[in-house]
Parts: sequence; structure tokens; C-alpha cells
Amino acid sequence: MKVDNFWNGDSRFYFMCNNGHKKKNKDGETEDDHLEMVQGIGSKKNVFFACPKYWKYDEEHELGFLDGEHQCKNGLNAQEAEKIIGVLEKEYAKNILFEETVEQNTSEGVNFVEYLKNRDILVGVKLDGGLRPLAGFEDETISVGLDSLDQKLEKYSKMNIDFAKWRVAFEINKEKGTPSDAAIEANLRILAQYAKACQKYGIVPIVEPEVVYSGNHTIKQCREITEKILKSLFKELEIFKVDLAGTILKTGMVLAGSENEIQSSSREVARETIAALKNSVPKELAGVVFLSGGQTPTQATDNLQEITNLGPFDWGVTYSYARALQLPALQAWAGKAENVSQAQLLFLERVAANSHALYKN
Repeated sequence: MKVDNFWNGDSRFYFMCNNGHKKKNKDGETEDDHLEMVQGIGSKKNVFFACPKYWKYDEEHELGFLDGEHQCKNGLNAQEAEKIIGVLEKEYAKNILFEETVEQNTSEGVNFVEYLKNRDILVGVKLDGGLRPLAGFEDETISVGLDSLDQKLEKYSKMNIDFAKWRVAFEINKEKGTPSDAAIEANLRILAQYAKACQKYGIVPIVEPEVVYSGNHTIKQCREITEKILKSLFKELEIFKVDLAGTILKTGMVLAGSENEIQSSSREVARETIAALKNSVPKELAGVVFLSGGQTPTQATDNLQEITNLGPFDWGVTYSYARALQLPALQAWAGKAENVSQAQLLFLERVAANSHALYKN
């Protein structure tokens, strides 16, 4: 599928995911599956994609980020998720689902994929199997899931899934020499294989080589690593003859690590990010979407605005935020049904702020 066939003018999409697992709580009782939501914006030559995040509330109901076990508490059930879709469906035209959710139904027994497509919403699916330790390389990871990818794509193409997403991740640690060349090569080869397989089945691939925000690296070090990774990525995509006109890049912004005492200004972030992209990303690429990667909601919006101000660019540019959209809403919601409406309003506030940041000021 060509990306130009993917959108029809400016459009927005809503992203719902389900962790898809029954968990046992501390009392040994089985908890229901839970749903999370993120949302974003897409336009004709680019797609906005939001990567699912895992959240929980601790005993004091403070929000926490779960990166390992993928458990969550006090989540929305299917009925509540349907209500939210009803509120947002007029605004958003694209969804990304967890694989488990593809198989699940609404409270009325309608499969979620069918439910969304009946509302003219394009549907995508997260296909990577997560990150595992890279053998022989301390503190480095490799993305897994290629062994079952072809089978999944054949299945999802028959279900008319429109696009997919695959994430790999790299941490910068100058003392440990990470990311290593081996980790970069191994992960980017996987991304290229995934992208080629997607296009074989007519599914638009979103490739996400994330440079993790956590760490004490400088903005200069972040730019160097980002450029190195992106240049290597597009070499791999070329080797596998991936059609860049039908491919989306999801990438982080170039900024100093979250633990660095000298934090980057929005203008620095914009300048270094666009310089890295111009040095690394071919003009043929359909679009670039930015992930927030742990930035605060306002920080992510301010940085996006400064990037927009440096445009236009050779490729479409938009945002792909999770926590930067979710956080205020999740804190207001606190797992209580009576707070859903207020959480939705806060969610839409963040959407409006970031959508505004796509226009020069």
C-alpha cells in the first residue's frame, strides 16, 4: 500500500490498545482485561502513530509507568472504551491495536477491527514482540518476533489491517560504549526485514528506532548517535529494497538525556533534530513522526512547535505521543468511572495543544 493511498486529506486518528491478559491480583482473583488509549493526528503525506505504554496505580493511587510485566490496574473495560470511541470517532480516522485487541469484541459482540472500519477508521497493529537482552552485550536489547511475522501479516492482510508498527530501542552510555555497533546492526536488520514483509502484504510499515531519553548524555552525543542509527537504518532498508514512499519513520527528538544537568532548550532541540534528520533521512521517505519518549506534556509540545517553525521539510512531519498525551488524563481519571469525562477533556486539551504546534507561530 502506498502512503498516499493511506490518507485522504488531513485526518485524525484514535489509538486504543489492550494488554490482552488476565492477571491475578494480590488476593488471587482474576482481573479483567484493561484498555488504554492514546491519540494523534495524521495528514496526507504522513501518519501519526502512538506507541502503547503500560501504566498502573500503586496503593496510594499514584501513577506509575510499567515497562516490564505489562500489567495495569483500574483500566477501562470494553464498554467504557466503546463510549470513548463514540466521543472521539468524529475526530480520529486511524487506530493502532495490540494484537490481542484485534481478536476481541465490543460488548455487543462486534469485533473491534470491524467496529472501527464500519466508522471509516483505518486500523493498524503493533507487531514487535518486545525487547529482550542481547546475548553477550550488557545492558543492550534486541527486538523479537520475526519468527512469526509472516504468519501474522498473512492473517492481518486478510483482515484488511492497514498499517503496522515495530520498535527497537537504544540507550546512550558513553562509559559502557552503548549502543554498540553490534546492537545497532542487529536491531536495524530486523526493522528492515519487518518493513519489507509488511509491504509484501500491502501493509504500511512504521519503523521505530528509538534513542531512549533516559541517561546523562549531552545533546551533541544524542545527535551523533541518532544520525548514526538513522543512516544505518536507511542503508538496511535499501538493502532489503523497502519502498520508502510507503514507509513511515517514528523517531525521538534530539535532546540531552533526562539525567543531564544541562537540559536542552526547545530551540536547541529543534535545530539539532532537524539537522540530524536532514543529514540522515532520504527525501523519498513518506513521513516522520516524533515520539515523546518520556518528555513532559508541555516540553513535548514546545519542542514540536519549535521544530514546526523550522519547516517546511522534504517529508511530512507530525507527532506520535503517548505519555505526553496520556499523563494529565490518567492522573485525573485515577481509575474511577466518574472521572472519565474530565479525563477526556484533559486528553483533548493536550491533543489541541499539539495539533496547534503543527502550525508555525
